Amino acid sequence: MQPAQTEERNLPAKITNRYIASELATLRDRSGKTGDYVGQRMGWSPSKVSRVEHGATLRGGDLVRLLQVLGATEPETQRILRIACSGTMPGAYQNAEGVLEWSTTVLPAAVQCQEYAWAIEIRQAELTRQPPEAAEAAVRATMRWQELATSQDFRIEALFDESCLARQFGPASVMNDQAAHMLALADRPNVTIQVVPASAAGLLVVSSFIYVRFEGDHGRLSPADTVVQRHLHNGGVLDISRDTYHYHYAFGQLRDAALSPADTVKAIERSRKQWAARGAA
Repeated sequence: MQPAQTEERNLPAKITNRYIASELATLRDRSGKTGDYVGQRMGWSPSKVSRVEHGATLRGGDLVRLLQVLGATEPETQRILRIACSGTMPGAYQNAEGVLEWSTTVLPAAVQCQEYAWAIEIRQAELTRQPPEAAEAAVRATMRWQELATSQDFRIEALFDESCLARQFGPASVMNDQAAHMLALADRPNVTIQVVPASAAGLLVVSSFIYVRFEGDHGRLSPADTVVQRHLHNGGVLDISRDTYHYHYAFGQLRDAALSPADTVKAIERSRKQWAARGAA
């Protein structure tokens, strides 16, 4: 299966399922009903109730019946069914409050310009011998982050390894444009960009990931939170709560080791000047 197509098609469904699962768990807590009670009413085992509340896919009729058992109001029922039926990436991310992204080899997807994204995906397609359609799907997915970056209701925190500024994809002009794009995004109040310097010591060894955040109760992590990792062979989604907690903790450690946003802007400006000079040579 093509990596970009997997991410394009399956990621929205995974995130949507996690969000719906968290809503169902909240409704059950509010109703005071036990998992055993819900299982008896639905004809399910307690383990299936648990799986549903952790993101297992439900058929439409089962979801409607479960909402009735949990005492969901009509507006709540319509909203959850609308989310379940949309199954699109914009619809999935629309319900998220933000993302935390850490990138080790390329600049974060959430702050990529279109030309840079294309250069990466073309190289990816060459390495994996995938057709051009795979690159097109991945670029479309990346560009959706740009739509969210323009909304102050959506928070983006992007961390990246210092080496990403020097690793070239496409001609020097593309790298110059990418640096300029990040500088423009860094001015937005909802976007924070930080570089982790090569001199940082004692860091956790963590591969690139995107942590999609949903609103939690009293500032706590939401059970709908999802960690996204992209691999050469497919787009991966870690959807187990204990995994998302560890990745959230790792992101905090990386953030602590990063340069400040102001110093990061200076580093990007230096990089832009170097790429501009190289392009003019």
